Amino acid sequence: DKQITELLEKVRILKEKSDSNPDVILEKYNFFSFLGLSHDECVFSMMIANLLKVNAAHGFGTVFLESFIKKLSIETIPANLNFSKSKVTVEKDIGPRNDSEKEGGRIDIFIEIPDENEQYWAFIIENKIYAEDQNLQLKRYKNYANKVYPNRNFRVYLTLIGKDP
Repeated sequence: DKQITELLEKVRILKEKSDSNPDVILEKYNFFSFLGLSHDECVFSMMIANLLKVNAAHGFGTVFLESFIKKLSIETIPANLNFSKSKVTVEKDIGPRNDSEKEGGRIDIFIEIPDENEQYWAFIIENKIYAEDQNLQLKRYKNYANKVYPNRNFRVYLTLIGKDP
């Protein structure tokens, strides 16, 4: 809690400086653009996944993952998830793509979290920055999740502007 409070205080100070001076360099500087990565979906997926990993070097443990899951506001998510045993995978391979069978592909970010009975719940994150949806992409992911995690899966579609799939 102390680390989060300190982080939020630093963010508040930066925001105040930015609000009082619109020419603040931090507002104009974007290191993703500088590195030529501002349109790279994989980079953003890796960054998001790293924040959601409970054993990552950020040192916040389950804080980001729990906050993210809570933010989804899905009533059917069980209250007894064991976030400390979660698994986060980037570019999860779910088999060869087969549009006629509506299966296969690579899921941008795949999260598995066990409940108190060691049954895993799946959270599929499709991260869209500038790319278009692939043919039947979300249907293929849904079919996989329903087969492997029946009644224990959720799909999240992330875009820059909240666009629907």
